[in-house]
Amino acid sequence: MSDEIEDEREGNSDRALVRRARDRFRRCVEWEADARAKFVSDLRFANADPDNGWQWPQALWSTRQDDPKGYTPKLTINKVRQHNLQIINDAKQNKPGIVIRPVSDDASFKAAQVFEDIVRDIERQSRAEQAYDTATQFQVQCGLGYIRVVTDYAGPNTFDQEIFIRRVKNPLNVYLDPDINEVDGSDARFGFVYDDVPKDEFLSEYPEMKGKIGQGAPLDEGATSLDDKHVRVLEYFEKEMVRDELWLMRDPDSGQTGIARKSEIPAEVRKRIAKDDILKRREILDPQIKWYKIADDEVLDVKDWPGRYIPIVPVVGEQTIVEKKLDRKGHTRAMKDAQRMYNFWSSSATEQAALQTKTRWFVPVGATENLETYFAKINTTNLPFIPYNSVNSEGEALPPPTPINPPVLAPAYVQLLQISQNELMMASGQYQSQFGQNENATSGKAIAERQRQGDNATYHFIDGLAIAIRQVGNIVVDLIPKIYDTARVKQIMGKDGTQRMVRIDPAASQSYAEEQMEEQEAIYSVFNPNVGRYQVESDIGPSYSTRRQEAWNAFVQITSQNRELTNVIGDLMFRYADFPGADDIAERLARIVPPNVKGEAPDPALQQAIAQNANLQKLYAESLEKIATMDRQAKDKEDQKEINLYDAESRRLKEIGNATGNLGPDVLKPLIQELLQEMLDPANVPVINDEAVSDQTPDASSAQPEENAA
Repeated sequence: MSDEIEDEREGNSDRALVRRARDRFRRCVEWEADARAKFVSDLRFANADPDNGWQWPQALWSTRQDDPKGYTPKLTINKVRQHNLQIINDAKQNKPGIVIRPVSDDASFKAAQVFEDIVRDIERQSRAEQAYDTATQFQVQCGLGYIRVVTDYAGPNTFDQEIFIRRVKNPLNVYLDPDINEVDGSDARFGFVYDDVPKDEFLSEYPEMKGKIGQGAPLDEGATSLDDKHVRVLEYFEKEMVRDELWLMRDPDSGQTGIARKSEIPAEVRKRIAKDDILKRREILDPQIKWYKIADDEVLDVKDWPGRYIPIVPVVGEQTIVEKKLDRKGHTRAMKDAQRMYNFWSSSATEQAALQTKTRWFVPVGATENLETYFAKINTTNLPFIPYNSVNSEGEALPPPTPINPPVLAPAYVQLLQISQNELMMASGQYQSQFGQNENATSGKAIAERQRQGDNATYHFIDGLAIAIRQVGNIVVDLIPKIYDTARVKQIMGKDGTQRMVRIDPAASQSYAEEQMEEQEAIYSVFNPNVGRYQVESDIGPSYSTRRQEAWNAFVQITSQNRELTNVIGDLMFRYADFPGADDIAERLARIVPPNVKGEAPDPALQQAIAQNANLQKLYAESLEKIATMDRQAKDKEDQKEINLYDAESRRLKEIGNATGNLGPDVLKPLIQELLQEMLDPANVPVINDEAVSDQTPDASSAQPEENAA
């Protein structure tokens, strides 16, 4: 370490970096040396065939190959391969998916769905299933695979970057921090990915390195020797924890309260912040990752990695640390001896039977005289007849030649082969029912239970893959706000295969919104990945295409039992069909489905309430009409009374006038004034009260039987 510090003091930062990387690389090599040797052994064993003989100990293979007595069988009947493929192919059919959940108040479910769709689009563009499948293959066969996440430009004519998930074709070219505690490597402080590149290809990419490469020792000095035709090019990720402060503060301009990192606050704003504006503060360690490209002792390139995780994800089968030694294993290791037994006893049984291939005969003396040609071909040619001498030279009768019993395999070989096969199943936890073979379990329930036991015995491999894919999701979700840092429009695909447009806008005020773009009828989803916090999970189960096919089969079975249901669920059924024209059929069937079945008609309770309200409105209108009629009738009667009163007064005046026809104006004038004054006095106008109206005008209440009785 003192040399590294001295290099940094002298300004030789590259030398200090390479020295630090070499020390860490050596530590990784030493830590994983035993595990990697067993990794290679397991990989060879899992991929053995009759030509390479990798399932035979080398000494025994050579002895049988060079047997001076003749060819000795050394058969390789690789049953381990089928046991491994049972897990690998099951993982391909039930690949874990990345699921994103909102966990903060400003995050939304719809924004989480957009996050999922963007991650799914990244997986589709990256062909991520190849990365997952390759990692699973190594995980099951040898105990360890890797998945990488990288960033690159979206195309040759753009500055936009994209995120890609890449396969690691050789896990032995990857090293990760030996001191990690998490299975998914999320707490790794450094990691290496290297490749030994032909020197001429390297120099064509880096012509300025001519004369500089090949002079120093490889990065893993003393552990691996390279020839002079290759250059080790290494990617080195290094995490540094940078100290910072988290402030809960009041904005000096707006007065609003918020949380911010001290390093992210502009200097001019920090000057205006008073001590009272900082409500809370605490120290934090913020991870910052550097990426270096190194060849021999030369640093070729340096970049800041935008994420907070080392983008190398291990896919672990089984991992143990015993007496400070690391051991990783897959599904192969436990089956090795049982497979060796099966190969050995199969070869021995074949050898024993091969020694009995020619049928031997009991032949009386003289029976084959002059007929030796026929009996020489008896084991190699299918002769239609075999002549023999029925009498000897003295004329005595001879019995016909009799074959000895045909070859019989020793019972011990049969028993040992059965034992080897049973031990293979016991070591793997996978039984005959999982391979479609019959066994003692005859009922459907018993067979299903045995299959479930086999799935449980190997479930840790599927779970290990799910843990790794969840970490891939964490890395991608962490990168999305940093890579998609400018507004852009992307076309993404949902789980069901439907495509939609989403505008990623880091300046949007909400995590999710919908708006109609100008001069277009389409509705765009507006998504801001910087708003809200989200949690990544992994969902283990069949892929959507598999579930889609299962749904179609279920619909077909249901409608075949009851064809009338096609008019009810036919539109849903054909949405899951994959043949051309299925969507058109679904749209036509949707038009004939009753609205109440689709949930478009009002609720029955609501319909009843609406009907009751209509009746009440009708009764209310009828009541108003009756009241108006009663008012008109009452007014007419009141007017009639006044007319009658004035008419009576007029007749009275007339009678007075007739009676006083001889009276002069002086006498009549005061009498008429008095009479008019009485007529105009309000106290003398008759009042028509409610009782009078009710007595004379029938209404709705008069029709009640109680009032009629009264």
